[in-house]
Amino acid sequence: MLNNIVKGTLTGLLAKGTLAIGSLLIIPLMLKQLGNSDYGLWITISSTVSLMSFMDLGIGSNLMNYIARAGNDTKAIRKYINLAYKLQVIFIGVICSVFASLFNYINWYAILNIKSNTPDILGPIFFTFLFFFFSLITNTIYSIQRGLQSSYIANIWQLISSISYLLSLWAVLIFNPTILAVALTTFGVPVLIALLNAFWFLSTKKLFYLKLNNFTLPEARRFVWNSAGFLYLQIAALIAFQTDALILAHILNFEEVSKYYITARIFYIPTIILNVYLQTLWPAYAEAAAKNNWLWIKNTFYKTILGSFILVMLFVLGVYLLKKPLFTTWLQNRIDIPESLIVACGVWAIINNCLDIHLATLLNGLNILRIQAISAGLMIVANVGLSIFLTLKLGVAGVVWGTAISTLLFSSFPLLIYTKKLLNNKLNLILLPK
Repeated sequence: MLNNIVKGTLTGLLAKGTLAIGSLLIIPLMLKQLGNSDYGLWITISSTVSLMSFMDLGIGSNLMNYIARAGNDTKAIRKYINLAYKLQVIFIGVICSVFASLFNYINWYAILNIKSNTPDILGPIFFTFLFFFFSLITNTIYSIQRGLQSSYIANIWQLISSISYLLSLWAVLIFNPTILAVALTTFGVPVLIALLNAFWFLSTKKLFYLKLNNFTLPEARRFVWNSAGFLYLQIAALIAFQTDALILAHILNFEEVSKYYITARIFYIPTIILNVYLQTLWPAYAEAAAKNNWLWIKNTFYKTILGSFILVMLFVLGVYLLKKPLFTTWLQNRIDIPESLIVACGVWAIINNCLDIHLATLLNGLNILRIQAISAGLMIVANVGLSIFLTLKLGVAGVVWGTAISTLLFSSFPLLIYTKKLLNNKLNLILLPK
């Protein structure tokens, strides 16, 4: 297990690091070629689409847990993969049909709060949504690979995807700098690479075959019900963390969206790095729980939090101390980032990376969703309300403070208390004399 975690983490760091560094380096070119306003418009469109990532129905996360708990039972693994893909193809097929039918009747300009004359955005929106819907199916291969403790294979393919995307985007910005071309590249290239990955991996491992009667109706119901728990948490997370761009677009303007997004990307670097490790740890937690190895789970959980705190604090302090040369050199004076926004994003990075994502990873791996659902519901209400209120009072930094405060009070603290009691109880049961 440890060997798989190490390999998955190292290859994941390479893949995510390539994407993160490449994305940051290409932002000045995007600002130059698209302009501040159109860049903000593109971020708003892509953020709006990201709000719909829950449409995989939680199947990817649930499938990963099922596969991890199945161990070496190849027959069961094939059954779960077969069921997951069939459910996704049916649902996404219906969604695509409805979307195509209603597309021309939706007032996209009102939804995105576009008031001035702009280039035609209907084409970019249509293809962004279309490729996004396809990605909900194609990205399932990464969940399958992680559930099989083969995160390093998933990460190698994601590295290929990142390099292909960045090179394609650079070419588009140089030779055809339009929002439509950016949309096709951003969402189309990853879909193509994931498809190639799926065909190669599933055929090589002989893990997928078309058979309609390899699962029973009760099994399908149980799978859908478990997926629904992850679906709810995904919706909650999206509402809580992906509405910031929309709030800023409606209350302020697209230039403020650009400021927020650029700063948030800097402080999202620790999350990208930690998620690489946590993506391998999630199925490892599931497997360890199936083997009743609670001591390993507890030790790993607390050591991970401590290590994350040290690294994140160093990163946040470093960015703050070097903020002037960093943003001036990187953005070439094309956009001014306020210090208040840098401070707010730093605080949010500490809360998210030192507590929240670790708690979610552990509880997801243990398939404990109810307590997360309750805290998420409370956090959503607080987050949206606080973000709107504080944006009106503080400007662009207010939307980040709203997220940080609501996460700390309604998610991180309650879940930390619950998790501490859970781990202690599990260990006490193991240590009790029989």
